[in-house]
Amino acid sequence: MLPKILEYNVGLTAKSIIEFTQKVLEKDGLSRLVIGLSTGLDSTTAGYLASRSIGGDNVIGVHLPHNEQERSSKEFYRICDLLELPQRNRHVVDIRPMLETYPEKGNTLQMTNLLTRIQRSILFDYSHKNGAPLYGTLNRTEYELGEFPIFGLDASFQPIRGIFKTQLKELAAFLDAPKDIQERVPKIDSWQGKDFEIMRTELVRIGISNVDQILAYHFNGFTPAELVKEGFKEKDVHFVLEFRRKNLFKQSLPYVPELMT
Repeated sequence: MLPKILEYNVGLTAKSIIEFTQKVLEKDGLSRLVIGLSTGLDSTTAGYLASRSIGGDNVIGVHLPHNEQERSSKEFYRICDLLELPQRNRHVVDIRPMLETYPEKGNTLQMTNLLTRIQRSILFDYSHKNGAPLYGTLNRTEYELGEFPIFGLDASFQPIRGIFKTQLKELAAFLDAPKDIQERVPKIDSWQGKDFEIMRTELVRIGISNVDQILAYHFNGFTPAELVKEGFKEKDVHFVLEFRRKNLFKQSLPYVPELMT
């Protein structure tokens, strides 16, 4: 059950996303979508929305592992079955050889950001070759906190960018995703092949549900003092809001000057 501040009309939300997707594609004379399926909750939920919008026959799923390919690819094919994607629309590309040839290897964060951008380049290549827009998987929690590599999660559509991470479970359930997918915790497939929490350590300690609630109250006009009165720890409130403030610039990129004429 969602905290009251995060409650929303799941059915209406799904309907609006599906209808928006259909309307944009029809306006542009397009009929297919490409989506990167990492097998996590975000991408799988977006995959269900894509399939419900235009049918699985018109969705091209791309999986881009760089380690444990057999395990992750098996789950990718299972999700493709759930989304009713035909065999011709299922693609697995191991990107580890591309990463291995990069001469300026750095720390885990740098290399994980690099692999994310390589994955994005390949997804846009599939988009170009198939004349199909890229369907994104960025949720609102990641977007508001700037928890994504700059230009690393760009897409033609961002269907779930208005939905907090905590709210995605309900949407996945509404779309009939299996229980094990609904319950998946946010992870990131790092350069070293380990499963790290996608959020920074302090955000993990605070808890994603609390982070989402703090953000939701903030967007509803609550001051930090009022948030403390709601029961949140003062240090947690300040950390989340300061974390967002420091990364807010990502929402304004690229910087474009106003030219004098």
